[in-house]
Amino acid sequence: MVSDGVLDAMHAALAGVSGAASVPELRRNETLDSALEEVTGGASAWANFVDGDLERIGETMGGDYAYELRQSALVEIVVRAPEDAGRRAALAAIVDLYQDAIEADPTLAGSVSVWEITDLQRDNLAETGVPNIKGATLTLSAEFIADRPI
Repeated sequence: MVSDGVLDAMHAALAGVSGAASVPELRRNETLDSALEEVTGGASAWANFVDGDLERIGETMGGDYAYELRQSALVEIVVRAPEDAGRRAALAAIVDLYQDAIEADPTLAGSVSVWEITDLQRDNLAETGVPNIKGATLTLSAEFIADRPI
């Protein structure tokens, strides 16, 4: 598997469950402006998968030269609700749904050694001038072996 294939598999796994959390679709490589347009226009949630960096974490030499790689990605989530408790609950439901999807297929059908959520950052967008909106960014990481360094 190469980097783009891992990103495609990660996106597909999360996109497959997005509808269950009132997220119409898991977008890919969109801008935050489109999130704000959508949620201020009436949508209750928006999510976006952002392709991340590839890191070489090791290599093996010998008959079969192989690279140990780590692919990162971000998932940006924006929710809208009138009360803070509702915003926090909506974010938690989406994060839990994505975590459940990862736990259901921790190797992406054998294409990676492991993938996981490695970080969660919350942003109270209401404090930055957008009322009733809260955001979060998940950092995802997938480790895999490849015969090429990309």
